[in-house]
Amino acid sequence: MKPLKRSVRRGRLVAHGAVSVSWLGLTTGLLALGLTAFTTGGPATVGAVAGSVVGPSLGSSLGSSTSTS
Repeated sequence: MKPLKRSVRRGRLVAHGAVSVSWLGLTTGLLALGLTAFTTGGPATVGAVAGSVVGPSLGSSLGSSTSTS
C-alpha cells in the first residue's frame, strides 16, 4: 500500500479530529439532557427533553404519557 502524501494525511487527520470532537460534544449534550430529564419532576420538562433527543413527534407523545395530571 502506497503511503499518503503529507497534505492528504494532514487533511484526514484534521477531519478525524473535527468529527471526534463533534461526536464528543453531541454525547455530552445528550448526557446533560438525560440527566435533566431524570432529575426533574415536571412532565413538561421531560417532554421537552424527550422531544429534543428522539424527535418532536415521538417526544411529544412520550411527554404526554408521563403526565400525571
